[in-house]
Amino acid sequence: MTAYDKLNEPVIRSPHVSFPPRKVSLNEIFNLKEFLDWISSYYSKYTRQQIIYNLREALNILNNPSIASRYKGLPRSKRRKIMFAVYAILKYVREILNINYTFSTTIVRKMLGLEKEPPKLLDYEEENDIVSQAEEILSKIAAKLPRTSLYMLTAHTAFFTGLRWPEVRFLINNYATLRKLTHEKAAIVEINYLRKSKNAYVTVLPMKLHLMLTENTRKLGVNAHKELREVYGLKFSIMRKAHLAILSQTMNELEIDLLQGRISPKLPEIFSEITREHYVKHLRRIAEKYLQAYQPYINKYLR
Repeated sequence: MTAYDKLNEPVIRSPHVSFPPRKVSLNEIFNLKEFLDWISSYYSKYTRQQIIYNLREALNILNNPSIASRYKGLPRSKRRKIMFAVYAILKYVREILNINYTFSTTIVRKMLGLEKEPPKLLDYEEENDIVSQAEEILSKIAAKLPRTSLYMLTAHTAFFTGLRWPEVRFLINNYATLRKLTHEKAAIVEINYLRKSKNAYVTVLPMKLHLMLTENTRKLGVNAHKELREVYGLKFSIMRKAHLAILSQTMNELEIDLLQGRISPKLPEIFSEITREHYVKHLRRIAEKYLQAYQPYINKYLR
């Protein structure tokens, strides 16, 4: 059965609804064709397929949350994918259609058995090392592209900053005008790329990459990430996870969150404690920790 075949299965409905009634009915506002067009432009091909394949179950839950417990017997990976599809639909309704659709994802997560569980640490030992995956991606791209190409520069920027695709594109396209501070063999760059809950304020990168970005005059198109992913295999999510794994050797969680754009604008007091009185001093220390963690990779990829 294909992902699209699943969309033809009947919707499960239950007469027993224990949730409070909603002001807006999903059936009244959800347009399948428009939703599929949107996810095609927003998500990667693999993620799109996962959403489509689990769309029927997600719609069942959104139409009637009380039936979520019916899926609790499915494998955990399947339940997580269903929940991701629920989030995708809610994002589409709330941010694209701009409709205030009330729905308790917390309750549904509990009904699906997706509450937080104690970490099974030995499971991580058996997983492929995320940094090795990122390095493999870099090697494959380097085998296809010249070292001076814009796409190779993009891959290096993603690996050494851990930024999301829109932030990487913004950084490369506007590098000449961004405020910078150099410290030892690192550049501290003020990005201030703000998008609701995803806000990249500052990043640190090696001096060698800083010089490459300074000399670059080429611009990345808004859809360049599609070719980077589908033709060259560049996955920004893998680079981001590798960045976190590398920095975790020398930095604390708040410092990594600052560099990865996870400092909420709702927490200005916490952010200002880091930046107001000791702004430059603290960022210099972060840059030193960055160089300590990334030095082996700087020697290997930025010779």
